[in-house]
Amino acid sequence: INLGSDGQLTIDSDTLQGYLETNFEDVKNLFVASSTSTNGNLTYIDHNYNTQAGTYNINITGVSPVAGYFSAPGDASGSGEYLTGISGNAQGLVVRYSGVATGSIGSMTITFGVAELLERSLYQITDSTYGYLPDKQEAIQETINDYDQTIATMEARLDKKMEELEARFVAMEIALSSMQSLSGWLSGQINSMNSIWA
Repeated sequence: INLGSDGQLTIDSDTLQGYLETNFEDVKNLFVASSTSTNGNLTYIDHNYNTQAGTYNINITGVSPVAGYFSAPGDASGSGEYLTGISGNAQGLVVRYSGVATGSIGSMTITFGVAELLERSLYQITDSTYGYLPDKQEAIQETINDYDQTIATMEARLDKKMEELEARFVAMEIALSSMQSLSGWLSGQINSMNSIWA
């Protein structure tokens, strides 16, 4: 797979076909999760987003049902022939143990391919609970809520200021009306005094 000068990916079909025919497992492992084990009785079954790639030295403390741990006692639980990681780097890792030996029975190495790593990266971004996008959405919503609160506070202040100005205006109108009445009365008094002196 090459990146062309136009930014497009191109595939050399002949080379890919050759690898698929001669090294199919290697091509598959390039993309998906794969495992290797030092014990033929250990079989990789599954993993989840919490499982970390690496080598796990598996200790079996009992069989039928299987009991044991991956890295430290208590980090796995057993059921039937299956040992499931419940904490640490092995959380979510499921292996099958079909042997009868106990103690340190071998190791299993988990490797993630490109597709697995890309899916994990996308999951971290898009996970609806803990992903980057929901976090960003929540931060933006909090900002909007802050702005809404600021707007509501400013509107309340403006409403209060408007009430104060209206009260002052009414008081000014009353005072003006009173002054006009007083002015009319004074004018009447002055006119009456002028007519007496005239």
